[in-house]
Amino acid sequence: MCIRHNARNGLSRFRASGISIASSVLSLTFLLAACGEVSFTTDQHLERGVAFESQGDLGAASIEYGNALQQDPTSAEARFRLGMLLLGVRDGAGAESELRRARDLGWEASELVVPMARAMWLQGRHEAVLDATQQTDVLPAVEVPEAWALRGLANLAAGDGTNAREAFEQTLEIAPRQPDALMGMAMLEAAQGESDRAREWLAELLAADPTADQAWELLGELEEQAGDLEGALSAYNQALEFSPQPFSALLKRTLLRVTMQDLAGARTDAAALQRRFGAHPGASYARGLIEFHEQRYAEARTFFEESLARHSDYRPAMLMLGSTHLRLGNEQQAEHLLRRYLSQVPDSAPAMEQLARLQAGRGQLTEARRLLRDSAGEYNGLHPRLKALESQLAFASGDDEQGLALLTSLAAAEPDSAQWHELRGVEMIRQGDRAGGMAALRQAAALDDSGRQADILIILSELEAGDYEAALAAARALQEKQPDRAEPWNFI
Repeated sequence: MCIRHNARNGLSRFRASGISIASSVLSLTFLLAACGEVSFTTDQHLERGVAFESQGDLGAASIEYGNALQQDPTSAEARFRLGMLLLGVRDGAGAESELRRARDLGWEASELVVPMARAMWLQGRHEAVLDATQQTDVLPAVEVPEAWALRGLANLAAGDGTNAREAFEQTLEIAPRQPDALMGMAMLEAAQGESDRAREWLAELLAADPTADQAWELLGELEEQAGDLEGALSAYNQALEFSPQPFSALLKRTLLRVTMQDLAGARTDAAALQRRFGAHPGASYARGLIEFHEQRYAEARTFFEESLARHSDYRPAMLMLGSTHLRLGNEQQAEHLLRRYLSQVPDSAPAMEQLARLQAGRGQLTEARRLLRDSAGEYNGLHPRLKALESQLAFASGDDEQGLALLTSLAAAEPDSAQWHELRGVEMIRQGDRAGGMAALRQAAALDDSGRQADILIILSELEAGDYEAALAAARALQEKQPDRAEPWNFI
């Protein structure tokens, strides 16, 4: 009784401390020899393991499979069942090792093709997945849809959306609710910017399996991109509730809480990341991001450097360490990191913007403008913040014509944005085109019911021109937008 009692108590302690199920399974499996439990036969241990697994008690199941192997190390079934259990908790390397040993011990090879492919998928070995699932005609019919779905996921990860879609559609023709294919279609649509279609696939998957943690996680990403931060938080909470390996969802929730200015909640999540996944560079990155947002830049620098020490090319930490050096006045280090980051992520608007501002701050306006102009192809020349910065640099360089042209293109690209019409109006007035500038300012004012700077600029411009009747009308329009503020009444 020693093994079962002590090991199951140990599993409770593992869970309480936040260690992942996969780690618990591996640790417990290889600690079984200590007590020498032999009160059941190998077959009985296997039967007990299957029963525990069906009840969701994976720790107890792993103990029984380990006990079976303790009595008979050549048991192919015990190896197979332990490998499948590890696969269920997404320990790809451990699962592959056990499944290979099961095959070597005589387990039917055709039954291992799909599990082995999934184990390789979990390890990011996408070409190996494609190789393993190439001959689906040798598989049991029931496993063919999963094999096709895994091929789709491997193609999607390799950037081959066409073959990925074909594999998913082929899967869903014969297995309409196959979860990997539904998830794959959602990921494919999300990657192609079709968020509504992605949501439809996720809804179908979650209707079939409300515990699909990866579906909840992707839904959280979509909600975050759409600006529904509360919806994103709810989705990440669901993902964490059901995930056997919650690192990704926990990190995303931590970063979301930073965005929401819930730094206390972010610190709680970051502590959980450190406790459970401290060896991952993301754990230190999350802590650094919190310190950065609290303007504790020296502390942030320490955590970002710790993150890069764990993984020298961990890109989020690389970018934020560059930003931190900027705040600390370490321009040389900042420039090195930002350029290094851009060499790996050439379409990063935040990195481009910071590097251009650094150069502009040094008076290197020509270099800053060239950086933005040469990099425009990386984001198709459409990133508003970079275009706005480019216009500022053009004005600062005395190139008013180019600066106004950039603002005009921004207003044309985003006609419902009051900001660009307002900036364009100010510059047109400054350059002597009062009629055009006033038209742009009125357009900006009409687009914003809350009362922007455009309303005040209209009033001041009319006053300066001596058109008091027009100024009074503009002031009354502002008063309607802001009935509880004194400023409109002062103008009136």
